[in-house]
Amino acid sequence: MSSQLQLKFPLGKPAQQARNGSLNAADALAFIESYPNLEKTQRAQLASAVRKAVRICRPELDQRGRDKAAILHAAQVVPMECSYLNARLFKASSAMHGLEDASFDNLVYKLRDVFRLFGRYPPDLPLSGNLTPPWQALYRLLSRERQKGLIAFFGYCDQQNLLPTEVKQKVLDDFVTWTAEKTLHRDPVGRGRRAASNWEWARQHIESWPDIPLVRSGMREEYTLPFTAYPSSFQDDVEAFLDRYACRTKEEIFPDKVTDPTYKSFRSRRRPLSPRSVETRRYQIRQAAAALVAEGVPIESITNLNDLVQPVERVRTILLFHRSRVEERQRRQEELEQPAGAEVLVPSSNARSTFQDIRTSNLAGIGEALRQIAQFHCCVSEDDLALMKEWISQIKPPQQTSMTEKNTNRLRAFLDTQIYPQIIHYPASLMHRSSASELKPQAAARLALYAVAFEILTVCPLRRGNLAGLRLKQHVRRAKPDGPITHLHLRAEEVKNRKAIDWPLPPESVELIQRYLDQHRCHLAEPGNLFLFPGKGQRGRSGHDLGVGLTERFERDIGVSFNTHAMRHLAVVRFLIKHPGKYEIVRRILGHSRVETTLAFYSGPEMDRAIALLADVIRNDRREFGPPALSPPKKPRTKRGDN
Repeated sequence: MSSQLQLKFPLGKPAQQARNGSLNAADALAFIESYPNLEKTQRAQLASAVRKAVRICRPELDQRGRDKAAILHAAQVVPMECSYLNARLFKASSAMHGLEDASFDNLVYKLRDVFRLFGRYPPDLPLSGNLTPPWQALYRLLSRERQKGLIAFFGYCDQQNLLPTEVKQKVLDDFVTWTAEKTLHRDPVGRGRRAASNWEWARQHIESWPDIPLVRSGMREEYTLPFTAYPSSFQDDVEAFLDRYACRTKEEIFPDKVTDPTYKSFRSRRRPLSPRSVETRRYQIRQAAAALVAEGVPIESITNLNDLVQPVERVRTILLFHRSRVEERQRRQEELEQPAGAEVLVPSSNARSTFQDIRTSNLAGIGEALRQIAQFHCCVSEDDLALMKEWISQIKPPQQTSMTEKNTNRLRAFLDTQIYPQIIHYPASLMHRSSASELKPQAAARLALYAVAFEILTVCPLRRGNLAGLRLKQHVRRAKPDGPITHLHLRAEEVKNRKAIDWPLPPESVELIQRYLDQHRCHLAEPGNLFLFPGKGQRGRSGHDLGVGLTERFERDIGVSFNTHAMRHLAVVRFLIKHPGKYEIVRRILGHSRVETTLAFYSGPEMDRAIALLADVIRNDRREFGPPALSPPKKPRTKRGDN
């Protein structure tokens, strides 16, 4: 059976009903069973695809269960709507659904066939050879990569009988909505973002391209402006403020007065902020300024940082603007996850407003940047400062004092007796797969690179940024130039908590790293590149790119949720399971300043172990002492008049 069902007969009555009304998975199964002119194999494959979709959408069902009655019951609350399925099918990797990549792709193809069967799936978009001449002319102006990013958007516009000169922002937004609601697609928003990016590139670099701007709906670029759009005096003031953060001025390096080190001011901060933290503050300032412009403040009137915080009402305007963006994103997500046809609950007039309940670290970061500007750079009044602090307290999330629920669940999955052995042997497994003769040298080298990265995360709980930044000789140390690798060394200023790392490596780790260096790294690194995990040119792989690559591969191969920081948690929890109560050692391993921090974050998993031991004690006691002799149950007493 092909990936697309070929309908060569008119729609029957069940299909007409499905096309014109709501349809859930139970309806789909019934329609497939009674639909005429389907071969037995086709009928079985389509029904199997619907049942698999039900198991994915209803995680309380056993993913490998075969209880058709339970599946049919659950299918009654699974709408056969593309938007509903998109939010669930593509939320996790195929391995986390218990499927191989090819099997998952086949599932999606079959579900599209189900929608086509009932006339609820749009016709395929025209390919490049089927575009009308105006669109073909634009298509030929692009490189192959940019053609890939625009072909779907071109096909959609052509299908809507639009000319290239008739494209506008609403067309792009409609394209994203159509993709999300009418088709099965992993990333409708990303599809629109890629179309807009490639369109904008072409508009700026191809003279004959239609001069119609398209923006990426919902992305940062939609409202933020580059600093060059603001007056030069504002740009200078921003740099002066950030120079103080980075301690790049002689006044900050050699102050004429040392203030109380417990007081939160620039002068009490004797160490400079990291470049990453400085860039975060830079972007937060950009977000704040863009909010004022979006709310109607003339851009030419923002001449210095004082204009962001004075009058103080501007701080409230900025925070409300960004808070409304968070609220809108949450509303859209709730709508996306709401089953089709479900009743929308409208809060009563007496219901307490949830206005004050929207709190995110991003909102708090913008507020904190404004507070520091107001307090240390612009020296606003104490009354205004008190107002700012109160406003920030309304958007600041509670301080994290323990491991998050998400990380706790991820860690419990890691500790599963079937999963944990796969994790600790995963680096060796990847390295073994890299020796497959059919692999090209670069593909084998990438497998070996991930093997080394996982091995280091397993035996040395580094943060992602430090892992990606490892350099040969500087961080990967040998006792003598021609000797074996002995340890990893990171200076204090390179580590988040400013505590140096000097970590001996076990022999099996050294052997794996050396094999990667001898056989594989040369296929990834350009001459002169000194990074253990090389990127393009003389750069290393970014922490983000390395983390994404590790996560995608791990989730595909192991089948559980992953991020690089989880390996840091796993290492110390396994240590505590083997050595209960050794929190001081864990504190030193992680570089925590206070053992209370270590206790707060890692006593939970150890408590799971303690509870399991307690259960063993009770179980053994029950076996040892046996149950007491039980007297026969008494007959219930009857009351007069019961007869």
